[in-house]
Amino acid sequence: MPTPARKEKMSSLDVAAVVRELRERLAGAILDNVYQEGELFVFKFRKGGRRELLVFHPRVALYLTKYEVATPPSPPPFCARLRRFVRGARVEGVEQVDADRVVVVKLASRRGEYELIFELVREGNLVLTDGEGKIVAVLRRKKMRDRELVPGAEYIPPPSGLDPLEASSGEVLRSLRELSGRKLKAALCRALNSPPEVVEEALRREGIDGEARVSEIEESALARILRAIREIFERVRRGEVEPVLALDESGEPVGPYPVRFEHLGVAEYKSFDSFCEALDEYFSRLLSEPGVSEGRERKRLERSLKQLEERVEEYSSRAEKLREVAMALSSKLPELERTLESLRSAESEPEAREVVRSVLEGAELLELDRISKKARLLVGGVDVLLELSDSAGRNVSRIFEEAKEYERKAERAREVASELRERLGREEGEKEERLAIVLEERREKEWYEKFRWFVSSDGFLVVGGRDSVQNEVLVKKYAREGDLVAHAEIYGGSMVLIKAGGREVPESTLKEACMFAAAYSRAWRQALYSVDVFWVRPEQLVKRSGLKRGEFAIKGAKNYLRSVPLCLAVGVGAGRGGPGLVYGPPKAVVARTCVYVLLLPGRMEKDRAAEVVARELEEMFYARRGTRIRIDREEIRRILPAGGIYVVERPEKVVASIDC
Repeated sequence: MPTPARKEKMSSLDVAAVVRELRERLAGAILDNVYQEGELFVFKFRKGGRRELLVFHPRVALYLTKYEVATPPSPPPFCARLRRFVRGARVEGVEQVDADRVVVVKLASRRGEYELIFELVREGNLVLTDGEGKIVAVLRRKKMRDRELVPGAEYIPPPSGLDPLEASSGEVLRSLRELSGRKLKAALCRALNSPPEVVEEALRREGIDGEARVSEIEESALARILRAIREIFERVRRGEVEPVLALDESGEPVGPYPVRFEHLGVAEYKSFDSFCEALDEYFSRLLSEPGVSEGRERKRLERSLKQLEERVEEYSSRAEKLREVAMALSSKLPELERTLESLRSAESEPEAREVVRSVLEGAELLELDRISKKARLLVGGVDVLLELSDSAGRNVSRIFEEAKEYERKAERAREVASELRERLGREEGEKEERLAIVLEERREKEWYEKFRWFVSSDGFLVVGGRDSVQNEVLVKKYAREGDLVAHAEIYGGSMVLIKAGGREVPESTLKEACMFAAAYSRAWRQALYSVDVFWVRPEQLVKRSGLKRGEFAIKGAKNYLRSVPLCLAVGVGAGRGGPGLVYGPPKAVVARTCVYVLLLPGRMEKDRAAEVVARELEEMFYARRGTRIRIDREEIRRILPAGGIYVVERPEKVVASIDC
């Protein structure tokens, strides 16, 4: 059995499986931020101290990732608009729409209720709606015959096939009969929201050839296939999944699946604890391959265009033939009426066949169903369905309507084909941007990473509070005997803890910790050049009644470091997941980075300073290492002290003059 083609995007069954997991893992989570580059989005959620990153590419997949994601430097207009409405919102629910490749994440915030709608159908889309279902923001603006995707319009989901679990057997069979001339596998995929892998598995279980025409398959066999399809969907929706990654003979992955499929005939399956993990393992690697995704996407579009062109031809031909049959029958209404009367009273199928041949010239009876009171005739080489309970005129009108429906389908296929041609033309001269997914697993944060911190040039961990709450926690929970605590001799600032770890704290580390305390004090906001900093042992800090949170009384004498200069270095060094930001006193930063900038109190406002610092570090890193990196401006902004900033142009001389 040949190895299946590599999966290029999620199926409706995949969506059903991932929605169940997203519902559990994101319920009650806070949406902290959204990032976009090109068509790839990352949604950062926070839940109970745990971070979740939701990756979405409208043409590929939607899943939670364990990998690091290099966020872009600044948000495009669409992403900026999303942030305006959804940052800080709480997840109220996650649902799949009509068993289709459409996922709705329901959000609630102080601004109101919103729905983030992830469409993976065709070229995909991302839509934000308000509490009334009106579109607030949309990635791709479109006006189509069946719906409009523009701000202010009411959101309507994309048209879809029947839901395998909700549609009745009668509805499915009627839909298949309309596709009687098509191959069974293609007809089932089109009539139902069922991906090829589900249809092929059902056909294999029932031992039915998917290449046979629908008209050649008995209704009992169609009913068995439908039951098999439903069993697969029901299993996934109940959560009875067995997440796997299918591997070919060379061990290369060919696609993630929520259950094992026997018809795939793959060499091996790799199991995972969750379906998101399987999706992450496969699609993150796919999206991280430079240039590969673009080529695959173009090939997919070209295949889709070819299929659409074939469909236009098929629909147009079917419409033309049906119209010819309807015109021919409309000129023979008396003969058609006699044929219907004869079929109603015929005692056997052979008798009925003879009646049709003798009364209606050029017609042949294919099937007679007395229970449903229907007959299928071959008229002029065209398969048509007649309702025995209706008159000849009504049957002819129905055939005309069927011809019009195929004409409408052909026109819609032409529109989509035109859009694809236009897109292929645009992409001929431009490369689609991709968000950089770094294939390094995210690690759990250390306790000190929620504070400000650095490692001294002597290897000591130095931790500072971001506010009065953290100052209190730092002293009460993490200070131990032998540690040292520093604070600027000015009201308002960071409590800085040197973790001695049983060692004697050297003078160089003590000076660096005092400089850290000076930088993150009110002295920076006041644009002072220097400030005195004191240090004590943790046992000297006492909490007395009347003291506010983060305030302590001091027993005994303080130790002082006078006129500590206010400056802060920010650089790029090697982290566990690749290049990372390092900040702190200049000499501690210089020792652990390949490029850095030096900051002093100044007049540049924080947002502007974050942009300047990030851009300079990116350019210096590229000049030094030949590698492009992207630095999160918000992370830089969180690092900067409160107050104005001055970026030193030639920091080496300043660093050399600083005595710490």
